[in-house]
Amino acid sequence: MPKTKNMIAEIAAQALRVASPCADGELVWHCWGSGPPMVLLHGGTGSWTHWIRNVLPLSAGHTVMVPDMPGFGDSASPPKGSGVPAIAGIVADGIARLAGGPVQLVGFSFGGLVAGNLAAARPELVSRLVLVGAGGLGLRDGKKLPLVAWRHLKEEAERAAAHRHNLANLMLWDESKIDALALHIQSHNAQRSRINSGPFSRGDVLLEPLSRVKAPIDGIWGRHDTTVAGRLAEVGPILRRTDPQATLNIVDDAGHWVIYESAEEFNRLLLEPGR
Repeated sequence: MPKTKNMIAEIAAQALRVASPCADGELVWHCWGSGPPMVLLHGGTGSWTHWIRNVLPLSAGHTVMVPDMPGFGDSASPPKGSGVPAIAGIVADGIARLAGGPVQLVGFSFGGLVAGNLAAARPELVSRLVLVGAGGLGLRDGKKLPLVAWRHLKEEAERAAAHRHNLANLMLWDESKIDALALHIQSHNAQRSRINSGPFSRGDVLLEPLSRVKAPIDGIWGRHDTTVAGRLAEVGPILRRTDPQATLNIVDDAGHWVIYESAEEFNRLLLEPGR
């Protein structure tokens, strides 16, 4: 575990840590590199560390900006009762303050819901929208995933087993990829999460704002992503309702957390020349 923590600390140390307003506190951002700005939004029960295998490779040609979204990680919580549009508004205000122009906006899982709402409400801030395993597309019919509760568990070994189970059932397709780093990220982020994103992701709350997005839209999904409930073939047509030129890239050997499980392939796809 110390080696894992040291690796995360070393990557964080290469970033510029900045902040923007978030309710009564701060929205904490980590920024790497230089070049055209790219904003990465993490998933539910997450933080910037969801992107641990992406930030340095992507920063070779971009200014990569990653917030801990409101209610997650080191950032303050949003106002009580805030929904996705309010969270998107806080992130949008941060982009407006820190980026100084439109950004390539990439949203993973719950971050995809936030990104879609942001792109719809503040089109001047988004030059391209990339959804990665985004929820809220109405493909799960409100069904919950078989996850294990862990907060009531007192023994560290029991908690670790619960986090491993949840990684296997939600995040990663290949269980051999559940390494010490993945377990640490999952457990550490879960302890600090104050927003329950599940109800938003299980519904269809992204469909309406997505229909209003003006920026080019692309998608990247793991073929074995359990959050689409076997309905991956429907994702492309959903994206193309708004942008007829939208592309959907499928990564064969990955589940939901494709940005971690197949990081090299994901990074390559994200950086392919745009339309």
